[in-house]
Amino acid sequence: MSDANQLFILGTMRWGAWGANLSASAAADLLSQSVSCGLTTFDLADIYGGYTTEALFGQALRLSGIPRERLHLISKCGIVLAGQNSPAAVKNYDLSSQYIHASVMRSLEQLGTDYLDTLLIHRPSPLMDLHEMAETFRELRDFGLVRQFGVSNFDVYAFEQLNRLFPLVTNQVELSLTQPAALFDNTLLQLRTLGLTPQIWSPLGDYLTRADSPTHERIRLVLDRLVRKYDADAAQLLIAWVRHRQSQAQVILGSTNIDRIRAMVQSVAVVLEDSDWYALLEASRGFEVA
Repeated sequence: MSDANQLFILGTMRWGAWGANLSASAAADLLSQSVSCGLTTFDLADIYGGYTTEALFGQALRLSGIPRERLHLISKCGIVLAGQNSPAAVKNYDLSSQYIHASVMRSLEQLGTDYLDTLLIHRPSPLMDLHEMAETFRELRDFGLVRQFGVSNFDVYAFEQLNRLFPLVTNQVELSLTQPAALFDNTLLQLRTLGLTPQIWSPLGDYLTRADSPTHERIRLVLDRLVRKYDADAAQLLIAWVRHRQSQAQVILGSTNIDRIRAMVQSVAVVLEDSDWYALLEASRGFEVA
């Protein structure tokens, strides 16, 4: 598990009210066990748990006794929820300098730390001012509040333009066998060409939570064969598919079950043959490559 810190990130979206609703002690135990199996990078966001998960994580960190400097903490901002600890009348995006600064300060307070390792803009906004965002990043960096910056769910052009104004370290993108678009819209190609590390969210897609479509049935038929061939479970194969020839990618694991987390980390041992990767792609799309 020595490579887990480089290859995997533990997501926290389901730690709070949006998922398992962990107690502080349960979150501390999960944090400690995750670190013990090599996971030291954690993905957070201001809105997770209806603006409550970062406070939960901060409590867990204090209870765990793990030194802050052992961890790499990522937070995201820019989405404004309506009616959940928020005065907003409608869900919206706010990428203004004032909002980003306020979100960072709130995250630092909730987490009980004086810096974030990485700050990501959660979603692009049609109203965003890239020059203002770049200047905000410079200010947060110069104040020592954030060490590095990236984005999440940005398309190739928006990433390129912001990266020209301020150096970014990642684009956090959705990629799975049931949502493979990032393989074909040049998002991953762009990051690979720039020598940057993609962060992949939802690597399992909805395959394990839904089984009532022709797509899922086609995937199941191929996976059943590959489970036997590679002596791996379905989740491990799905993650291996996402990471295939994406050696720089970090995969975000969303489970709160430590046994499942350990099993998914073991997916690094699964190296798919190209023909099996394409067989799964064909099952997902329902047609062979041209």
